[in-house]
Amino acid sequence: CTKGALYDHFGSKAGLFLALLDQQFASRIEQAQRADHQPPSRAMPFDREFALLFLEFVCAAGRDTKLRRRLATSLHELRSHTTTRVGSPQLAAALGAAANGASIEALIFGEHEGAATFDLILASLLSGAVTST
Repeated sequence: CTKGALYDHFGSKAGLFLALLDQQFASRIEQAQRADHQPPSRAMPFDREFALLFLEFVCAAGRDTKLRRRLATSLHELRSHTTTRVGSPQLAAALGAAANGASIEALIFGEHEGAATFDLILASLLSGAVTST
């Protein structure tokens, strides 16, 4: 596939990033729906390449208002799926932030530590949500 063909299909590098992001989010939603009682890090394993791509995209979106709006739209859609599962938009936002933070931990300190951080944060958030209702 040539660079020209990619741009013709996706319109831009940002369009390609958004398509990859949408594909990854769809995969994560599917994994979460099949999770049963597994630890979150096992149900939705860390993907180093996607984490790096996502961070690059977030940095680009931080400098480009139009791109930031498009990213926000995709993240809101992902959050709506999470909200359906957990019953609270605020908790869904916190879970998304925890997942993003754990991905950074995994990139810096290693996958095992990032997974442990992710599982601990989610267990704490979800147990607090259960006790506060």
